[in-house]
Amino acid sequence: MAEETGHAKNVANFGIVISQCTGFGPKYNPNTPDLQILALTTL
Repeated sequence: MAEETGHAKNVANFGIVISQCTGFGPKYNPNTPDLQILALTTL
């Protein structure tokens, strides 16, 4: 069984992180602009 590695897996995992952060709603409010939902989605 081949396991997915590399860029494709990183992109998929990053999508999961964005979904989880979005799920927190207004509780997710980082001070760093690079960690805000809009910046993560743009990245």
